Order: sequence, then structure tokens, then C-alpha cells
Amino acid sequence: MTPPITVEHSGYVHPDHRGRGAGAQLLGALIASTEQAGTWITQSGIYSENTANLALHHHAGVTTVGTCHRISQYHGAVLLEHRSLNI
Repeated sequence: MTPPITVEHSGYVHPDHRGRGAGAQLLGALIASTEQAGTWITQSGIYSENTANLALHHHAGVTTVGTCHRISQYHGAVLLEHRSLNI
């Protein structure tokens, strides 16, 4: 039996293209491709100050699973995951 696969992701949308749906398209394509590939969990860490990115992930069905405090110069990172619906 093949062990479950976990993928960590991050993305960046250039400021000139923000607010046009590019992030939603990219995240949607990522989730669709990991579902098709049989990935068990897709995870990410997002700085808590990045509320737009957190909202984007939550809207896509990604779940908050925890928070790391005092990361780098920021106040913390929110840990997120999307679990496959097929496994």
C-alpha cells in the first residue's frame, strides 16, 4: 500500500494582479490537482496578518488547524490544511 502523501504549498500573486481572482484560481487548481493525484493533506502556513489570504483559503474549504506564535518578525502563523475528500 502506498503511504499517504502530504503536500505543503505557498503562493504569491503580484500586487498588480491582486483582487482579480488569480489567487482563487491558483488555489482551486492546486486543490483539484492534489485530489486527482491522491494527496492526503495539502497544508500551508500563513502569517496571521495576511487576512486576505486566510479568507481566500477558508473560502476554498481549507481548515485552520492551529497557530504558531512569534514566528520571525510577525505575531504568528496560522496553520491550515485541506484533507482529501477521496481518502
